[in-house]
Amino acid sequence: MSDAPAAAADAKPETKSSKGGLTTVFLALNSVLLIAVLAVMLLKKPDAAAAAPAKGAEHAEAESGGEGEGGHEGAAPQTLRLPDMVIHLRNPDVDRYARISFEIDVTSEKDKETVTAQLPRIREAILSYLSDRTVDDLRGSEGIEKIKEALSPRLATLIPSSRPRHMYITDLVIQ
Repeated sequence: MSDAPAAAADAKPETKSSKGGLTTVFLALNSVLLIAVLAVMLLKKPDAAAAAPAKGAEHAEAESGGEGEGGHEGAAPQTLRLPDMVIHLRNPDVDRYARISFEIDVTSEKDKETVTAQLPRIREAILSYLSDRTVDDLRGSEGIEKIKEALSPRLATLIPSSRPRHMYITDLVIQ
């Protein structure tokens, strides 16, 4: 009779541990399914967004009569990412650096090629402007707008035949 209560006492902890193990399995399965659903949702959105502009670009080119090469009106914009730049900022007390990334809207493949051919001159213009700036000059949204306002005319001068529509600062880290 002394063995029966001991066996009953042992049975209860096993039941609890098996319920705990089952709960853990369900939680893990639920987490995996949630991650899978999120991954599918995130992967499908860029594909749908990429298909829409491509369709719009074909439509815009058809409407403009294929003037994407010569005329800037009606041409679908394309962006050209410039290589990241690291700039030593002007600061008399301590060395400070900024890493910055740009993308430029161009109107055609020909314009992309023109900008790419002028890349060393473009990088020099950007570096020479930014190396005269301090950390305070670059901070905040006002700093970003000042950079774009100052560099846009310089780019237009460097590549007059392929005037960029817009300049985007896609990354700015100051150390």
